[in-house]
Amino acid sequence: MASRSGLPEMFARFYRQYFGGRLPRYRVVRRALRASDGHCNSRRRVIVLSSRLTGDDLVHTLLHEMCHIGCPGHGPMFRAKLRRIARHAPPSIAAWASREAAQLAEPYPVRQQVWDNLDALAMERPGLPWATAWRLVEYELPPERSCPGSRPRGLRRWARRQWAHLSENYRLAKEAAGPYQKDPTHVRRRAA
Repeated sequence: MASRSGLPEMFARFYRQYFGGRLPRYRVVRRALRASDGHCNSRRRVIVLSSRLTGDDLVHTLLHEMCHIGCPGHGPMFRAKLRRIARHAPPSIAAWASREAAQLAEPYPVRQQVWDNLDALAMERPGLPWATAWRLVEYELPPERSCPGSRPRGLRRWARRQWAHLSENYRLAKEAAGPYQKDPTHVRRRAA
């Protein structure tokens, strides 16, 4: 089990071992999260992990969130990062990464699509009112799933509960991360 002080060292080791040192530096913190085991906030460069995670679950969640750096969602780029980890990792981590990549390659059920959209939205704008969040999420559903009759019963009620948990978690994470600070190594080029 990694202690709070061991998380930066674990991140640095994984950063070198599985990502070739190409990821930007992130801060890793632990907080009491209700709706998820962890999340990655790319704008603030912070990975928040649930304080209830231990052992392999902590390692797997940290690696999962590290894969989100530079690719929100679970698309092809995210799955490619998992497969890279599977090729270079010890057996216990390789088995998890392969299984995770295979599960994420399967078509999403509607609830999973809605949850992923809510998660991405809550990460960027946790203070958004529910009605606005729902309209944005509904707009992102594929056409065959955007008609009310094609959705599972109780989807909107379920999504509202998920939104309450996610937005609260991200609000707390933003408070824990402190004020946004620009990356001092980033140089913005002016157009000529």
